[in-house]
Amino acid sequence: MGHWRLNVTDKDINGGQIRITREAKRDMRLMEPTELEVRLRGEMFPCTYDPRLGPDKERSGLIRLGKANLTRLLGGPLELTAARGVDGVLDLA
Repeated sequence: MGHWRLNVTDKDINGGQIRITREAKRDMRLMEPTELEVRLRGEMFPCTYDPRLGPDKERSGLIRLGKANLTRLLGGPLELTAARGVDGVLDLA
């Protein structure tokens, strides 16, 4: 598995979520709704994940971390690098 760039917008931060691109979610084997551990800038969070595999169109998956967490750790729009370890933890830096 590789590393993926994820664009985090103001809208994402205000919604308390980070979008996982279609390509990244396939490579990181994130194709089912699940609970997962996310390490965001060194802090661990239990999160819900929705792959958004709708009947009409596949969309980016969503990790819900909460607006307060994203505002505190990210501050504003930026690009994160995502990787999923063999332990299943999703690392966002």
